[in-house]
Order: sequence, then C-alpha cells, then structure tokens
Amino acid sequence: MKCMMETIPIFNNDRNPAQPGFIPLIDQPLHLQHNDQYQNQYQKKYQELTSKNKVLHFPKPKSQSKYCNVCKQHYEDYLDHIKSKIHKTQFTKNHYIKKIMSQAKEVKEKVVQTIEQQESTELQPKKIKKTKLC
Repeated sequence: MKCMMETIPIFNNDRNPAQPGFIPLIDQPLHLQHNDQYQNQYQKKYQELTSKNKVLHFPKPKSQSKYCNVCKQHYEDYLDHIKSKIHKTQFTKNHYIKKIMSQAKEVKEKVVQTIEQQESTELQPKKIKKTKLC
C-alpha cells in the first residue's frame, strides 16, 4: 500500500513556476535536487518567449513594389503579376480557393439541371381536357 501511495501525484504548492503542478511523492526528492537546473531551463525558455521582437513593417508612401499574399512575393505591375504563371499556380493550389471552386461547380451543375428540367417540361405538349358542349 505504501508503494501505491508514493505513485499518486500530489499538488506541488511551492509556487515555483519552474516545477510542474503535480509531482509523485516518489519523484519529489529528485525534483528538489534538480531544482536549479529546472529553474535555469525555465528562465531560458521564458526569456526566449518574451524577448522575441516582432518587427512590424509599415507601408511606405509611394512604394513602387507591392506584396502579393497568394504568392508571398513582391511585384511591380498588378496586371502582369496576376497573369503570371506563378500567381495562377499558387492561386489554384490555395486550399480556400479549391473549396470555393468546388462549391461554384456544384452550384453551376444544379442550375444546369434545373434549367434542363424546366425546358423538358415546357416542350412536352399539354393535354387538353375534352369537354362536351351542350
């Protein structure tokens, strides 16, 4: 029973962010021995996460080149760029564009089917009921 009690994790309430929240009793002495090492690792990771500089590029006025988010490239002339082979291939490879194209194709097929059904019903001669004249 004692062995079973040592494997049950207990809440680590030492308020040390480098230590995990739950530590099994059997592993607690090991964690306390290596506390400095865990603290150093934690500090390094914390510094890496907080010190990442995110450089924001603001658009410059009268900039000659523009940026295409589809191709991830800069371009000079918009019309030449969208007609280029690279842009067309990247555009068709885009996941969202594939979904839009497939849905547009389905809608087009449904519209064609409904038009054909309407035309086929209009071409059939209508039956005239025979009525007797008195």
